[in-house]
Formats: sequence, structure tokens, C-alpha cells
Amino acid sequence: MTGEAVFRAGQLATPLGKSPMSGEQMSELLVIDDAGLAVKDGMIRAVGRFSEVRRRARGRTVDLGDSLVIPGLVDSHSHVLFAGSREGELGMKLSGSSYMDILASGGGILSTVSKTRHASRRLLAASASERVKSMMLGGVTAVEAKSGYGLNLRDELKMLRAAGDISCGSRIVPTYLGAHALPPDVGREEYVSEIVEKHLPAVRRQSLSAFCDIFVEKGAFTLDEARFILGRAKSMGFAVTAHIDEFSDTGGSVLSGELGALSLSHLAHTPRSEFADIAAAGTVGIILPTTPLFSMSSRYPDAHGMVSEGMAVAIGSDLSPNSWNESLLLSCLLSVYSCGLKQEEAVTAATLNSACAIGIGSEAGSLERGKRADFVCLGVDSYRKLFYRHSPGQVLSVYVGGKKAA
Repeated sequence: MTGEAVFRAGQLATPLGKSPMSGEQMSELLVIDDAGLAVKDGMIRAVGRFSEVRRRARGRTVDLGDSLVIPGLVDSHSHVLFAGSREGELGMKLSGSSYMDILASGGGILSTVSKTRHASRRLLAASASERVKSMMLGGVTAVEAKSGYGLNLRDELKMLRAAGDISCGSRIVPTYLGAHALPPDVGREEYVSEIVEKHLPAVRRQSLSAFCDIFVEKGAFTLDEARFILGRAKSMGFAVTAHIDEFSDTGGSVLSGELGALSLSHLAHTPRSEFADIAAAGTVGIILPTTPLFSMSSRYPDAHGMVSEGMAVAIGSDLSPNSWNESLLLSCLLSVYSCGLKQEEAVTAATLNSACAIGIGSEAGSLERGKRADFVCLGVDSYRKLFYRHSPGQVLSVYVGGKKAA
């Protein structure tokens, strides 16, 4: 065996595999003390005890000290592409206005839509690049980036093209979310027809995204509209996903079985009785633990119940103008303290399961031979101290393809 470098760490902790871990499997981490990681041409060639890996591999040694190494974090749900900000809405929330109250008054998504429509592709890519760089400093090496603030063909395509322009070192996975809200200048039926007749074919033809998302909620899109839009998307070859049950029980979990949804996000109001059906469909549940925090809600996803019922759980930041969170580690922290995940489950949720939820599980999300050498070096000596200790300086370094990126 040859290798460009052999990394040594105090401890390495990783899930294994190319498929999402579900239920109790989410606690199954490979943990190696005095660990070695051999890397060649950006790919992992060997993982094991340092003495054994060093004996078999050639190349320089990179000593990471007594630190903990885990796979690069994967943000499986973000709205990182947008223009402007909405800091004025914080005062409205503090005064008792709900997310839907703000949306109904012309704020919320519609405020961002106006600013995004007026922004250039270059500006959108540049501002998103700065956010993704900040996310990388927190250990994120892959980011899902949704459209959804254009709400017309021209600007939705502009957003997806801007996703391809993001320059930051992280892997970017674009998702089409034209059905994020109803545009102010087009009627409901007309816009639904526009999505299926114009948006989806154009996105597919130009290979701008392999995923189609929709926001199912009162004041947004109905479950029947989701069935129609996602059904058409799936027939065109898109993998489908949906925002469901953020503010109420929408019944959207049926999309897992009916359409074979790759993932479903939010799930804060999803009844526990539906978790087993989601699990049986093989759909990944993406929880967004900082969203209730920013929305001033006490209703967090029941991730403990999801795991108990056999679901595969992933974690996303939901970075957006409504919940401006650039720290996936903060989301992981809340997944433990507010959603009931174990520490090992949170690691799996933010790495392998998140990678699988956005279609990159075969190459990212775990530290094992044949995967890309994306990993994070943390200033603790054991994975058991993750989410027990929280510090702005917790991430010491980030490697993408075996090269130091942050």
C-alpha cells in the first residue's frame, strides 16, 4: 500500500457504510484509540490503529495530537442561497407574531423573494460562499443548498446556477424548491402548473438539480399539491423530498410510502404513530433542531421516538433568513438536549445519514477505505465529550480530500 499521508489522532470515531443507519444501528460507531488514517489522492486507503496503518502505508506522517477525528459534517438541509436579511422580524417574534403571521403580512419568505429576485447570480453566489466558509470552520464539508426564493422560472434557475458557483471548498448539493411559497404575483393553480410544466423540465434539462422539494403547510402548499408536484418530479427522474409538519400535523408523512421520498424534513409535529411507516419506506427523517429555537417554539422533533421506531435520522441547520444558524454543531447539541438523540446517534445523524439524505453516502459521511478523505479534527480526546463540552474553538482543523481546508 502507498499513501500520500498518514494522519495520527488520539481517537477516531465514525459510522460505517454507504446506506443510512436506522434505529439502534445509529449508535454503532467504530471507535479507535491512537488511530491512523492513510490518505492517497484525496481518498481514504486505510483506517485502524496508527502503528498498524503506519507500518503498511508510505508517505509523511501528520500528527493531530490527542484530538478526536470524525467524518466531515454534512448539512442535509439549508437555504444558504438568499439575498438580504430579516433582522426586523426578531422584534415581531418577540412581540408574539408567528412565522405564518409574518408571512401573511408580506414578510418572511416573500420579503426574501423580493430581495433575491433583484440580486444578481454573482451576488447570490458570493454571499452564499461566505456563509459556507463559516460553516466549514464549524466542521461542515458538504452542504445541501435549496432554491426557493425566486418563485418564478428565471429566478429559480438563477439560484440553482448560483449554487454551482459557490466557491468555498465544500461539496454543494443543489435542491430545487420552487414550491417554497406561493408567489405574490401569480395565482395558486397557475403557479402549480408553472412548476410542473416549466420549472421541472428546465431544471432537469439543464441538470441543475437531482432533487425536488416542497413546503407542505397551512399557508403554503397542500398535501394534494405535493402529491401532484412530487409525482410529476419523480416521473422525470428527480429524487423527492418535502418540508412537513413544521407548525402542524400536515399528514405529509404519507409521501414516504406513496412516493418513496428520499427524506422528509422538520417533523416537529409528526405523530409518533407515523414514525414506523416512515422507517418502513426507507425515508430519512431530517430534523432541524435550531428552527424551533429561532421560531420561539417549544415543540422540537421527537428524535428519540424516531430512533425507537426504527427511523434513520439526519440533522440539518436550516440556515435561512428565518433561522440564521451557520453552526451544525449547535444543531447537533440541540438534537441531544432538546430532541433526545444519544451522542453516538447525533454523530451518525450529522455525517453518514445526512450524506445519504442528499445522495452522497457512497463517497462521504464515514471514514473508511474508498471514501473521500473529508474529516474534522476536534479539540476533545473522546467522542463522549462531544455535546458535553461546547466551545467556539472546538473545531481545530477541517480536511477536504485529505487537504487542510480550515
